[in-house]
Amino acid sequence: MKKFSNWLVRYWWIWPVACTVFTIVVCIPGLFPPKIDAIIDKSGWLIELFLLFMQLLSFIYALKMKKKGKALGCLAAGFGWLIITIAFSFFYFLWDQSQPTGYAASHPIPEGLEYNIPLGHYKIKGGDTITSKFGSSYYEYIPINPTIDANDTTSYLQIWNSFQGGIYNYSFYYPELLSGTIYLRCFEVSKNEELSAMRLKEATSVDFHRHNKFGKIVDMREFTIYEGDWGDYYAVRVEVWYHDPVKKEERMLLSKIYRMEGWMR
Repeated sequence: MKKFSNWLVRYWWIWPVACTVFTIVVCIPGLFPPKIDAIIDKSGWLIELFLLFMQLLSFIYALKMKKKGKALGCLAAGFGWLIITIAFSFFYFLWDQSQPTGYAASHPIPEGLEYNIPLGHYKIKGGDTITSKFGSSYYEYIPINPTIDANDTTSYLQIWNSFQGGIYNYSFYYPELLSGTIYLRCFEVSKNEELSAMRLKEATSVDFHRHNKFGKIVDMREFTIYEGDWGDYYAVRVEVWYHDPVKKEERMLLSKIYRMEGWMR
């Protein structure tokens, strides 16, 4: 036991170095085969926990042996490792999120598929609402107004491009409908994969009171599609769902296919 404690104190610097190197290495894309990557994703924290535990033992034994310099070294190295790891993880996250995912390439738009394109905006100079500034001129962005036809269900759902690719606004019109909640679900068309399922319902949900005649229920609600990259388009089936709080039932009111892109963080 004494030999082990002496060894820990003598080589106290191994653990913070090992922690830092491990943190950096596991974040390098393509360095390990997919199976090893999967194991690291699930149990990598156990390795770091073990290394930190060994460093803590080195610190405790250094104090017991009155090796104050090495004890302080352990403490300083621990904080140094923490700062380096946080900084590296932060910058790696930013870099990783900016890399193309290739989602659209693996989900091509089926040949011959008919789809809609989200509406755009036009800008006018001046206006009561100042949205952005270009040089010395102020502009207000106004969404292009679509034609809504109560007899044409394909016009009930309207989607606009927002200020960045992958971010959209939607409006929804419908005939008479009891009080409840409207929300969207989106599916990639070729493989029927649900998109942004963890966030989309909350982002698009709109509560409304009894709707007595045809008209607008949702007005320019913003939402984000996270799968994919800017400028790489794929087909998305956008479904409008209605939740009845009285009957505790949900049903799809309509669907519409759009060509869309994902937001790159």
